[in-house]
Amino acid sequence: MKKNNKVFLVILILLFLPEMIFSQYNEYEIKAAMIGKFTLFLTWPKENLKSSHDFKICVFGKSPVTKYLKQMYEKNRLKSLPVKVVTVFSSDEAKKNGCKILFIAPRYKKNMKYILNKTIKKPVLIIGDSPALLNYGAHICFYIKDNTIRFKINYKKIKESKISVSYLLLNIGEVVDQ
Repeated sequence: MKKNNKVFLVILILLFLPEMIFSQYNEYEIKAAMIGKFTLFLTWPKENLKSSHDFKICVFGKSPVTKYLKQMYEKNRLKSLPVKVVTVFSSDEAKKNGCKILFIAPRYKKNMKYILNKTIKKPVLIIGDSPALLNYGAHICFYIKDNTIRFKINYKKIKESKISVSYLLLNIGEVVDQ
């Protein structure tokens, strides 16, 4: 079995295991794992990664996901770069830090317009913790259905950010064009 097929199978299993996932793992632990796994199916522009010393995952404001992102990725690599997890409190701070991924909790949706003005058409993957954030321009948003964490992909917005998406990820998530 090819490596991509194995990864696809693992993610499929992870995403669609019913209730037993919640009995063994914290919701934010699963979301942190999924955020890292998304990078396997996304391609940032080469010049964007070449100019980076690390792969920054930024969390806008306080969120329980930060703890799990740090536990899972700070000693690992994504896109051949060491990972650094950073908490930011403004889009200017996110831009200055060179975030490759920006995770936004639902309570910060009022900041989405301002965040998007700073990151629009930039290679920053914006992940929301609520499907309502898709209306504001987030690229990928988590939601829970039948005790399973799922995600929606705003294909139009992610394409505008110059990040390429594998059809494998598009087949797993629910694609919306907003």
